[in-house]
Amino acid sequence: MLSIRQIDKLMDAAAHRRLAQRILANGRCQEPAIVDRLLEPGAVAPAALGLALQRMLELSWGPTGSFTKAVRRLLVCQDSEGLFRTTIESLDAAAPEFVQSEPFGRIAPPGAVPPSPALAATAVALRALSQWRDRDLQRTPGQPSSLVGRVGDALERGTAAMARRLSHDLVDAVSPVDAAIVAWQLAEVEPIADRLDLGALRARLRRDDALTAAGSLFEYAYSNAA
Repeated sequence: MLSIRQIDKLMDAAAHRRLAQRILANGRCQEPAIVDRLLEPGAVAPAALGLALQRMLELSWGPTGSFTKAVRRLLVCQDSEGLFRTTIESLDAAAPEFVQSEPFGRIAPPGAVPPSPALAATAVALRALSQWRDRDLQRTPGQPSSLVGRVGDALERGTAAMARRLSHDLVDAVSPVDAAIVAWQLAEVEPIADRLDLGALRARLRRDDALTAAGSLFEYAYSNAA
């Protein structure tokens, strides 16, 4: 089992690919199409940090410095549209001494990240940040931490960006893999799911025999999007 200390060490090394792989293999998801998407260069940093934060929240009531570290680094990954993605800037701001810890070819240059992997990474990031904010508010009612306001703004911008991407006009451009990740991560996060067109997402999952071809997680995501 991956401990908070192990997660923290991987975050400090900016070893995002290794961090995401280990968490996904640790009872999360082993569906190859899903894993491959979250490990894409444009998604891997926010996906890894989001998965790490979700896992740490399961392991400890907190607060811990590791929670705060993951939250701050996730916020750096949010772009001007509200989506979360990997960039040189986000890695530099998150862990400047470790920017070169992964091969340069796995890191997306500024402005070069396509929207598809960013959509998948945004789903993971929004779930993690929503869970962290709920935990923080439960732990200190009436006295939210200084990060809560920033996280609230990030959630609002991220949800709005996700809703735009999943609107009727754009949902056909969303791949079945991204649709499955969005449903897997967000269908049970009510404040966010209520603003997404999950009906259109569900129809997208059914298209092109995606469910038959891609495995059990797609069936699960399809059910969640009902």
